[in-house]
Amino acid sequence: GSGSGGLKVWSVASLPLPLDEHLQVFSGGSYTHSNMRVAVALALGAYAHEQQSAGAVQKVVQLLENMISKGRAEMQDEQVKFAAYSEFCDNTSASKKAAIAREAEEIENLSAEMEKLQADGEELRREIKGLGTDEDKWSTELSEATAQRKKERKVYQEEHADLSESVDAIERAIMVMKKQAQGSQAKDALIQVAENSRVPDDVKQVIASFLVNDPEDAKAMGLAQFQNMESVNLANPLDGIVGMLEKLHDKFRAQVKDLEKEEMNAQHSYEMVKMDLDNQVKGAQKRRNDKERRVSNGAKRVAKAKAELQESQATKAEDETYLDDLTAECHQKRDAFQSRQQLRSQELEAIEEAVKILSSPEVSGSADKHLGLAQKKGASFAQLRSVVQNPVQRRIAAFLTSQAVRFHNDDLAQLADRVSADVFANVKKMIKDMMRKLQEQ
Repeated sequence: GSGSGGLKVWSVASLPLPLDEHLQVFSGGSYTHSNMRVAVALALGAYAHEQQSAGAVQKVVQLLENMISKGRAEMQDEQVKFAAYSEFCDNTSASKKAAIAREAEEIENLSAEMEKLQADGEELRREIKGLGTDEDKWSTELSEATAQRKKERKVYQEEHADLSESVDAIERAIMVMKKQAQGSQAKDALIQVAENSRVPDDVKQVIASFLVNDPEDAKAMGLAQFQNMESVNLANPLDGIVGMLEKLHDKFRAQVKDLEKEEMNAQHSYEMVKMDLDNQVKGAQKRRNDKERRVSNGAKRVAKAKAELQESQATKAEDETYLDDLTAECHQKRDAFQSRQQLRSQELEAIEEAVKILSSPEVSGSADKHLGLAQKKGASFAQLRSVVQNPVQRRIAAFLTSQAVRFHNDDLAQLADRVSADVFANVKKMIKDMMRKLQEQ
């Protein structure tokens, strides 16, 4: 085993496992501390050699070969698991990238939609303002036209009343004159006609001539200038007066009809203008209401798009963070996997080198030779150790030194020094106990 302080010694009582399982305990089920395991394997082989047991050396070689097989199986298993994880990384990364692309497109579309809605809203508000100006203008024109129409109507009514009174006065005068040419009623009727401002002067002159015989009547008529006129000697003055009044009646009557026609046309023109202005105002109000409704709906849509935009931006940010974390984690695990694979390959190469050393004719031959010597002469452990230490221990120390340089491991360098100095006391005791347990089994 290994720890922060280097080798850790276990007693036989703490290792109640067969020898091959003890080696698994050393390996921890994996090759996290490979350099130390290789050193322990070589130390085990060295001690087995010191014990001059060819079977023990072979057992160590077999256990190391089992470790190689297990290491290769673990490498294969890790490769399979990492392939599945790598596929997860690739699929998840592709899925997140596609989601981020969709979210980016959605953000772009929402931003464009918001920009268009806001531009449309500004344009609609300008149009609404213009329609309001038009409404005010048309309403003002309608008010002015209505006021003008009222004035015209008032003038018409006054003129129509005046003409109507003139017509009525002439009609009464004609009726009176036809019924009786003399008397106060006839004079009153003629005076009323003569006092009408619409009656032409020549008609007033005739009426004055007819009434000149009565200066008081002429004076009452305001026709004093005709007082000295001689009486008009008409062949039939009455018929002349009546005929003149009838012509004047027809003239005034025609004027009334013309006035009524003009009023009707003026009223019709006003109604047409009023209808046109009303339609324009109503149309403008309708368009304005429609545009105001569109502005309101646009504002609601902008608010909704803004919320969707913020949600899409948040989702995109989360996906990007997740993708960054996933990418970093996948890269980290890929690097760790590749590092472990490389390290395991190097470890397997190192163990294979250890097996090669322990299986060499030099080691196995020395074991057989010295095993026979020990059985015959009862050589001491120190003697056997001195025999093994020269050819084998130096080779192990050299190997440990090269591995320490290769893996930049201080523990291996210290272990190589100990192997060279034959200071394996604790390791030897541990291995001796293990070998003894193996022999007992």
